[in-house]
Amino acid sequence: MENKKTGEANKVYYRRELSMRDGGENQPSLQDILSKRVIRERTKRNFSRERQKLAKEVITKRQELMSQIMKTRTKMEFLVEKIKRLDNLLDRLYRERVELERRLRRWKKLPILSGSAVVQKMVEKLNKRNPLMFSLVRHLDEINQQIDLYRQIRERDEQWVIKLQRNLEELKKGRDLWDQIEKFYIEKRQGLLTKEERQLYFREEVLAKLSLQEYLELWQRGNYHFLAHVSRQGIRDHNGMFYHAGGLAEFHQGMTKMLEDGRLRPPVYVKGLKGTSKEEIEAFLKSKGIFNFDSVDEAIEEFKRYLYGTLAEMPAFPDETAVHLSVEAIMDTLYGGERGNECFVIFPADFIASQYTFFSKGRGLIAANSDTARNDVSVWSSPWQKGILVNAGIVFLPKETPVDPLTGSRYQLEVITNPKSEGKKLVRRRVENEEKLLRAIASVILKPDVELVEAYEMYNKSTYWEQDQYKEHLSQVLWRKLKETGFDRIDFSYLVHKLIYLVGEVIEGREISEKELEYELEKGNVFYQKALNPIRAEDYWSNYFKQYPSQKPAHLVFYSGSPTTAVYDFLKNNGIEIGRKTKKEKDPFLGFEEHVVKRLDEWSTPSNSDPRVWRGLQEIETRGIQIIKKAYK
Repeated sequence: MENKKTGEANKVYYRRELSMRDGGENQPSLQDILSKRVIRERTKRNFSRERQKLAKEVITKRQELMSQIMKTRTKMEFLVEKIKRLDNLLDRLYRERVELERRLRRWKKLPILSGSAVVQKMVEKLNKRNPLMFSLVRHLDEINQQIDLYRQIRERDEQWVIKLQRNLEELKKGRDLWDQIEKFYIEKRQGLLTKEERQLYFREEVLAKLSLQEYLELWQRGNYHFLAHVSRQGIRDHNGMFYHAGGLAEFHQGMTKMLEDGRLRPPVYVKGLKGTSKEEIEAFLKSKGIFNFDSVDEAIEEFKRYLYGTLAEMPAFPDETAVHLSVEAIMDTLYGGERGNECFVIFPADFIASQYTFFSKGRGLIAANSDTARNDVSVWSSPWQKGILVNAGIVFLPKETPVDPLTGSRYQLEVITNPKSEGKKLVRRRVENEEKLLRAIASVILKPDVELVEAYEMYNKSTYWEQDQYKEHLSQVLWRKLKETGFDRIDFSYLVHKLIYLVGEVIEGREISEKELEYELEKGNVFYQKALNPIRAEDYWSNYFKQYPSQKPAHLVFYSGSPTTAVYDFLKNNGIEIGRKTKKEKDPFLGFEEHVVKRLDEWSTPSNSDPRVWRGLQEIETRGIQIIKKAYK
C-alpha cells in the first residue's frame, strides 16, 4: 500500500514538474496539451470557417428538432385529453346501459341484453304496439353502438399516443446536437500540435513517463502514422528475402535482450562495437578476427572494407550505425522470428521525425513503400550507439499463442552442444514419426473425399462476389479434416492458400507427388514438434515480467491475429486512424525536413553525402588503425 501511494505521489509530482519545466511562458504544458479545452480552442482557431458552418447547421437543426418536439408534445397532450373525455363518456354510457338492462329484465324478465346483436334481434321481434318497450330497447341499441364507436376511437387514439411517444423519445435522443460539434473537435484533433510542441513533447524521456492512455492522447493530437521494428524472438522459422537469411532455424532472444538493455540499438552495437573508446574498438576488432591476418596492411585493408564497404544499397557504416524501422507495417515476413508468435515495437512517426536524423527509401514517414523489401527508414541517434529508448514506444507481444512455459517458443526445444562453438544452444525437435504424419496429411490433400471435392467445386464455380464466402467454407472443411492428423492451427493458417491450391490441382486431374507435398509442409514447419505442455503467450510474458520487473515495458499491448492488422485495429480503437489523409500530411517528413538525409546510396562517401550519417567514423577509423599497427609490431 505504501509503494502504491509513493508511486502515485511520484506520478503527480512528475506531471506537475513537467508542466512547469516544459510549458514555459510561451508553450502550454503537457497537461494543457492533453486537455479538451486546448482541442476546442485550437479547432476554433484553425478551422474557424468549418466550425462556424457546422455551428449554424447545428443551430438550424436544433431549432427544427425543438419545433418537432413541441408539435409532437401538443398532439400528444390533445390526444391524452381526448382519451380522458372518451373514458368519462364511456363510463357514463356503461352505467346507462346497465340501468336500461336492469329495467328491461325486471319488466319482462328478459335475459341479459348486452351486445348489439342480441338487442337488434329483440328490436326486430318487438311490436310497435308496445311503445315504451320499443323505446327502451332502441335506446339500448343506440348506447351499444356508441360504446363500440367510442371504444374504437379510443383504441386508435391510444395507438397514436404510443407512436408519438416513441417519436418523441427518438427526437429527444438527437436533441443535443452539440455532440456533433464535439465529434468535430475529435476529428480535427489530428495535427493540432505545432512543430515546436511535437519536438518538445515527443522526446523519449517525456513519452517514457506517460501512461498508455496519456501516450495515446498525445499521439491523437499529432500525426497518425507509425513506424515499427520487429524483433527475432524464438526460433526464426521463416524468411522472405535472400539477403536477410541470417539466423534461420536458430533460437534468438531479440525482444528479451532489447528489454534487458532498454534500448533499440543499431546493428553494429549488437555485433559488438558498443562505443568509440580504445577498449571497445579493440574488443570489436578481436571479435572480427582483424588480428589474424598475416600482415598489418591486410588487417587495415579488411578493417577499412568493413567501414567503407557497401551493403545492399548504402555504405556499410551508415547502414550498420542506423536503427532500421518500417513504415505503417510490421515486416514480420522478412525479418521476424516465429510465425504466430511475433514480438515488435511501434513508435509515432512524429517521435522519429522530430527527434532523429533519418533517411527513407520510400515516401517519407507517411506511407509504406510499395516495394516491401524497401519499406525501410534508417534512423540515426546522436551518438549513434545510443539508439532508441524502448519505453518511448509501444511493445506488442502475442496473447493466445501456445508456447513452451520455459522458452516462450511455439516449438519443443532441446539443448545441444555444438562442437564448433562455445557453450550450448537451443534447437527445434522434429516430430517422432514424420512419415506417419506425412501419410496422414497426404490422405487428405492427395486423396480428397466427397465433402472436400464438393467444397472445392462450390468455391471454383463461385462468382467474384461469392469467392470469399466459399473459400472460407473450403478452408473450414479442410481444417476439420487436417486437425485430426495433428496439424498445428498456426501452421495451417500460413499454409492454407497453398494447400487449397494443391487440393484443386488434384481435383483438376494433375498428379501431385508426396515429395512435392512434403516440400511445402517442410517450408511451413509442419514436421517440427510444437510445445508439449504449452501455456498462453500472455501468461509466459506475465511470468517473465514477474521475474524481471524492471524489464516490463512502460506501454505494453498483448495482441491476437496478424501483427499489422492488430496494430491498425488497436490504434483505430484508440482514436488513431492510420490512412486518414489531411492537408498537412502532404509533407512526407511531417515538417522536419531539416532532419532528413537527402541522399544515401552505394556511391555515398563522407565527402559527398550528409556528414550526420558518418558521425564517429573518423574516430573509430583512426583509433582502429592505431590499435592494429600496435598489435602487429
